[in-house]
Amino acid sequence: MKRILFTALVLALVLPGMAKAQTTDGGTIAVNIGELLYVDITAGDNQTLTPALADFDAGFDDAASLTVLSGANAPYDLLIEGDNAAWAYNDNGSGNADPSKPVADLLFQLSGGSGYTAMTTSPQTVESFAAPGTNSSTVDLRVALDYADDVEGIYTMNYTVSVVAP
Repeated sequence: MKRILFTALVLALVLPGMAKAQTTDGGTIAVNIGELLYVDITAGDNQTLTPALADFDAGFDDAASLTVLSGANAPYDLLIEGDNAAWAYNDNGSGNADPSKPVADLLFQLSGGSGYTAMTTSPQTVESFAAPGTNSSTVDLRVALDYADDVEGIYTMNYTVSVVAP
């Protein structure tokens, strides 16, 4: 009798689990991560300078520094370039002819650098980052001034800051 009860107990415990229907299914998750690049000028991007005689004597006027946030998911370069070969000119009622101030009169350097570089209309490296991630860069801008070449008027130069993963 004990044996019958034991067998009945085992069958009662095992058979319900075996009797349940079971099914499975699966899937795949694919993640396509492309090249991710980011750049944002957070300070200093729109400035108006009013040079004094002392600035002309020095041959330049320093603008406020740019603060540039940049990033990528690969090593990358931070680049800068002038948008035009010459500054846009408005005589502001002076009657002066456009002196065709060259883009090279806008200079840049990484803050704390050893010297300014004349801007061109081709991308120039400001800073290179060997590792992926986000970074903050401070870029100093300077406008070259010359009594003979820079006549009265309003000069405007647009520039572009970009991030490129080589």
